[in-house]
Amino acid sequence: MKLFKTHISKLSDIELIKAYQKENAQKFTAELFSRYAHLVFGVSLKYLKSEPEAKDLTQNVYTVIQKKLKTHEVTNFSSWLHQLTKNECLMELRRNKRIELVPLTENNLEEEDSHIDEKILLETKIETLLKELENLKPAQKECMKLFYLKKMSYREITSSTPYSEKEVKSYIQNGKRNLKNQLIHHAEFRTEERATRSA
Repeated sequence: MKLFKTHISKLSDIELIKAYQKENAQKFTAELFSRYAHLVFGVSLKYLKSEPEAKDLTQNVYTVIQKKLKTHEVTNFSSWLHQLTKNECLMELRRNKRIELVPLTENNLEEEDSHIDEKILLETKIETLLKELENLKPAQKECMKLFYLKKMSYREITSSTPYSEKEVKSYIQNGKRNLKNQLIHHAEFRTEERATRSA
């Protein structure tokens, strides 16, 4: 195993997993997790909306993968880790009673994920929301402000803008998706920036 000791950073994800399963040495999972820790933190922050809680959950995920990788066959580690992190976030939210208690199954996970994304968007701090809104296209920004900040209905927005109700719904839907992506990117960028400063 001299090769692993010398070139562990050059091993692929799959090679690290196989080495860990064979030797049960944490150095392999430590190297593996270091490659994706910032993504785990980003997903955790997206769901929990608290940096301290996101940091704690990131550490918990590392503990979980050490147990699961002993018996699980993983072909795409990044995708598997992303799903695992989402599940851990959902369970944490349930424990704190911040979402309705619903059995976690593959059938309802996508629906529940969408519900949480909605809550994350609506509960984002107003200052951050306003700042990120300015990066949207003019029509999306206008409709989003009227809908979320002024609490206007689709019909009311249609009456006060040159857009049809169909266009209003489209602008809000696309604006919500773009805004969510901006917020996630912003959170992940800050995580990477902090990691670079502490390195």
